[in-house]
Amino acid sequence: VVGFLTADGAIDLAKTQTIVDLAYPLEVTFHRAFDMCKDPFKALEALKKTGVKRILTSGGFQTAFEGADVLAKLVKAAGDDIIIMPGSGVNSGNLAQLIQKTHAVEFHSSAKSFVKSSMHYFNPRVNMGHNEVNEYRKITVSGDEVNSLRNILDKS
Repeated sequence: VVGFLTADGAIDLAKTQTIVDLAYPLEVTFHRAFDMCKDPFKALEALKKTGVKRILTSGGFQTAFEGADVLAKLVKAAGDDIIIMPGSGVNSGNLAQLIQKTHAVEFHSSAKSFVKSSMHYFNPRVNMGHNEVNEYRKITVSGDEVNSLRNILDKS
């Protein structure tokens, strides 16, 4: 999984092509750097030429759900040449709608949940996580969420 952009918000084709060539026969996924591109449709066409197998993207929005309309257009423009994999905020609460709206066939989800930490003391001068994550919780993969996601995919 890689993502190289130029300073003007385009795909850095030379670097991307080098990695695709070096990784062969392994598949290469272009990560959410794609969401920082100036023009996602030009970026898609550029990536088609490199041999990248899939693009992990939220459609240029914070979450895939917010970017669902753009994702649908990207899936259509990608055709059979490259896989558009919606990611960012994909969960069992929105996966069925994302499938319906985007017609994507692969999705990325962290399947995370927050679990109360066993720590009783935290240094108030240091934040070891994200600002929005309470230090008294830890992030973990939820087996229940993974099963829910799998059930939704199996039904679609």
